[in-house]
Amino acid sequence: MAREPFDPDAGRSVAELAREFCAFVEGGASHPNGHVFVRSLLAELITTVLRLPPATGPLANVPITPLERSLLVPSHDAYRKVLDPLRMPETIAASLTDDLRDVYRDLARGLRLFDQGDEEDAFRFWRRRFDDGWGDSAIAALRATHHAAIAAPTVDAQGADVGGQIDETRVSLGIYGASLNPDEITAQLGVSATRSHRAGQPKRSQGTWDEGAWIYTREGVVPGEVVRAFLEVLPADTPAWTAIRARYRTRVSVALFFRGWHRGFSLDADALDGLRRLGDVGFSLYAE
Repeated sequence: MAREPFDPDAGRSVAELAREFCAFVEGGASHPNGHVFVRSLLAELITTVLRLPPATGPLANVPITPLERSLLVPSHDAYRKVLDPLRMPETIAASLTDDLRDVYRDLARGLRLFDQGDEEDAFRFWRRRFDDGWGDSAIAALRATHHAAIAAPTVDAQGADVGGQIDETRVSLGIYGASLNPDEITAQLGVSATRSHRAGQPKRSQGTWDEGAWIYTREGVVPGEVVRAFLEVLPADTPAWTAIRARYRTRVSVALFFRGWHRGFSLDADALDGLRRLGDVGFSLYAE
C-alpha cells in the first residue's frame, strides 16, 4: 500500500512545537504563565499533528535515552481523568507530571529523527505515536491545564499566591457506637464501607477498639463535585438517617489539601443540606 504523502509544512510546524515543548520540560517546566502556557502549547501540538495523515507500516526504531527515561518534571497539580469515556467512564487518579513526561518522551524521540535529516520518519513517528502513545496523555493534560488555567491564582501586592482551586478533596462519613455492627450498617444503607471495625477488634498498632465504626470515603479534586458524588452514593431517606443518628454517633469530615497559603472553594445549598442531614460536619485544611 502506498504511503499517503506528508505535508512538509505541517511536519515542520510539529517539529518547532516539539522543540519548544521539550525545551520547556528540560528547563524545569517553569514559565511565568504556568498552566496557561502549557494549555496553549498542548492545543497547538494536538491540532498541528492531526494535520499529518495517519502513518501506516513499521516505524523507525528510536530508543528512549537515559535522560528521557529519568527526567523528572517538577510537581504539578494532581487531578482525576477518565481512561476511556466510551468503555471506562470511571475516573482515576492522574498526575500532570506523568502526562507531560509521556508527551516529552515521544516528541524528543521524533526530534532526534528530524535532526538527523529523517524528516518523513519523524513525521510518521509523531503521527502514529499520537494515536497509540503521547496523544492520550496530551489530551488529558490539556483538559487538566484548561481547568487549572481558569482557576489560576492571582498575585497580591507582596507577590503571594491568592485564590485558585483546591488540589485534593476527601469527604468521609463516620458512624460510631459501642454496639455498632458494620455489616448491619452496610445492609441498611446499601453501601459498602471504605473501612470498618467492631468494638474489641485489635488495632493495627496496640490495643483494641473501644467502639465500632463504619466509615465511607470519597476522594477527588473540586470540593463541590466530590461532595455531590459522595451524597449520590448514600440514600436520601431522611427517616433512615434519623434512626441511625438516634442510635449511633455520626460525623462528616471534609479534608481539603492545597499548595500555597490561600485557596478558595464553595458548596451550594443542596450540598450543605445533604451533609447536614448526615450529622455534624467538620472541615480540615492542609496547606503544603
